[in-house]
Amino acid sequence: MNRTKNDNTVARFFDLLAALLEEGIPLLEGLDLARNEFSGANMREAIGDIKDRVLEGEMLSNTIKDYPGLFPESVSGILGFFEQKGGLDIALSYLGKPGKWERIGSEDSKDSLVLVFELLALMMESSSSDEFSEAFETACSCIGGGDLKLQLLALREASAKDASVEGTWGPVPTLLRYALSTGRVAKFTSRIAEGIEIGCITFPIVEQDQELIKGLRRFTWFLAMYLELGMSFDQDLVSYAEFEPHEALRRCAEEMGAVDPFTGDHADVMDNYPEIFSPACLAVFRRACAAGNVEKSLRRIARGMTRGLFQPPLELDQSATGRL
Repeated sequence: MNRTKNDNTVARFFDLLAALLEEGIPLLEGLDLARNEFSGANMREAIGDIKDRVLEGEMLSNTIKDYPGLFPESVSGILGFFEQKGGLDIALSYLGKPGKWERIGSEDSKDSLVLVFELLALMMESSSSDEFSEAFETACSCIGGGDLKLQLLALREASAKDASVEGTWGPVPTLLRYALSTGRVAKFTSRIAEGIEIGCITFPIVEQDQELIKGLRRFTWFLAMYLELGMSFDQDLVSYAEFEPHEALRRCAEEMGAVDPFTGDHADVMDNYPEIFSPACLAVFRRACAAGNVEKSLRRIARGMTRGLFQPPLELDQSATGRL
């Protein structure tokens, strides 16, 4: 069985088993029903053996270790984490979704980061902050070795103390520590995964010094996360500025952070940067400030930028030559 066919078969098995469990069908019965959905002898034999061992009292996560040709070793760790929490169907459903299974062991750094942060978000939904380190290590086991894994492990260490990972993660360690202290890790890691997936966040941040449009996506996405986590939109903007590599965006963050939250208007600061913030962007932000839903609107702006909306006027001016 080739890699692509094997991946599709296993993903379909997980997807089906998750659907059966979500309907309240017991695991043993679900395995029996799932076995009948496959025609391949190898898969049918594997599911049959797994069912027999589960019947004898083994955990599902332990049985699949004996089928490395079908299930990567890291998958056993993921399923084991959720089995102990009583959320096996959650893990199976995630791994059965189109495109998720293929990311396990991927050499692509974006795919690997999305996988790690999405798994963390799922794990931390039903876990305490004390279990974060275990969840982080389990999620990281799904990607290959090399620099990326080392950087992720450095991020985990930095989250446990007042430290940063120079040149890579920007404000992420600070935000992660706050999320851990307030029990909001699941929401935070979910937003990080989404930001990477849609192109609002790319790592390492230091490489984006002169890219205004990427910087603006990052700027608005991180500001939304600061607010969603319940952090101060004023003092913490100053702290964000320390990590922002784009000079104009860094100045803007510093000035917005200095605004009196009771008498000032952050949109007035944005008005001073017409080369960065388009009239449409400013209009949305002003309306959001008045309505009290700034974080939601900031995410809307950031997502819009990935589709060509709310473009910085400076970028439009530079690309206008020779175009309609």
